[in-house]
Amino acid sequence: MSGTGDVGQDAQTKASEEGDKANLVMNGVNKDDDQSNSNELSQDGSQNQPQKSLKDESPVQNNSNGNAVLGDNLDPTVKEETSQTICNHEHSQEQNETDKTEEASSSENKTVTEEKDEFMDILGNGTLLKKVIVKGSGNRPQMGEEVFIKYVPEIPELETVLPEEQLEFVLGDGNVVQALDLAVALMNVGETAIIISGYKYMYGELGLQPDIPPRSNFKLTVELLTNKGPLDYPAMDFETRFSLAKKKKDRGNYLLVKRKEYFPALNSYTKASKIVDPTLGCVFNNVSPEKLQELLEFRAIVHCNASLANFKLESYDAAEKSAQEACLLWPSYSKAHWRLAQAQEKLGKLEETIKNYKLALKFDTNNTNSKLFHGELERLTKILKKSKASEKEMYSKMFWGSNPPNMDNKPILKRKEESLGSWVWKTGVTVAGAGLVGLASIGIYKYINH
Repeated sequence: MSGTGDVGQDAQTKASEEGDKANLVMNGVNKDDDQSNSNELSQDGSQNQPQKSLKDESPVQNNSNGNAVLGDNLDPTVKEETSQTICNHEHSQEQNETDKTEEASSSENKTVTEEKDEFMDILGNGTLLKKVIVKGSGNRPQMGEEVFIKYVPEIPELETVLPEEQLEFVLGDGNVVQALDLAVALMNVGETAIIISGYKYMYGELGLQPDIPPRSNFKLTVELLTNKGPLDYPAMDFETRFSLAKKKKDRGNYLLVKRKEYFPALNSYTKASKIVDPTLGCVFNNVSPEKLQELLEFRAIVHCNASLANFKLESYDAAEKSAQEACLLWPSYSKAHWRLAQAQEKLGKLEETIKNYKLALKFDTNNTNSKLFHGELERLTKILKKSKASEKEMYSKMFWGSNPPNMDNKPILKRKEESLGSWVWKTGVTVAGAGLVGLASIGIYKYINH
């Protein structure tokens, strides 16, 4: 292209191009877009003029570190205005990112707060939570009252939903897992709630094979159907009451032996004992002597098992007391004397321990544990003998100091050896004396008869 008009047009076009290039950089156009636009602009210019890349004329260039800087080819005024615009743009981007971060954080905190507010923390430590999904219109049951529920258990970690179950139980009696005992006491009749429970309040460290692995946390959807109120034990007949007590004892045995849950087991034994306690109004009218004897032995067994539960809990005083109750109820009960001996040994009562092991051995008519009792008696007798020797030594040092006299090893006086002549002389004197006594006796006899 030629002519002054073309030159003016070229100058105008060039200024327009520089403005467009600055706008492209401000709008964040990438390198590929720059190259494409550069080719389009070069088609409008003179072919005889050398083509300038967008990189050379761009108001913003990258330094050796890759950071954006203003180009040196800009007018100082334009350079200052462009620099201010870039700063404002970067500040705006930073402000937007900060606002987004704060908004996300606020939203997360709000969600956590809402979730926390939706659940009741029953124990205050986050391990047992309750959320009402259907409000109930009935009354709230109290401990000792009989309730009827249905619930669906889930194991979230395994994404497993177990079959729906229906349960009838007395609150606080330990007939169900602790999560249900505690949560249902906070529900109204007709209410449906979600219970989130840690494994400690469900099936513990052991789980429940084959369906429930050890240390399984649970989600329970529970509906409280009815509240039947407290059980009226005094109004029950003997057989019904005795049957309930047996169920409590069996529950205690399961918890003690199978589950190793000693405190819940002790609670079950305590309930079993109270149900048939005569002081609580248990009626024994028209009951056969055989049934009464069975009841007496049952109560002794319950106290004996409670002693073992206390022993496992290291409550040795309580273990001794429960075993003593069992021995009073059934004096010939071998196992009761065994439990008593175990508790008394822990309490340091060695002589009483040995006494009760001997009674346990005496009443072990079937020789079920006779070998064990013999072994314990042998062991404890040695301990007692050693203990008495140490005690004697201690008292001796208290009176005599560090060097007490040897009172047990007195010197034995030796008799002097006699010679043969001395023995003959003593024998002769003895014979002569005897002869003189005989002659004297004959003389006295003749004198009297003369």
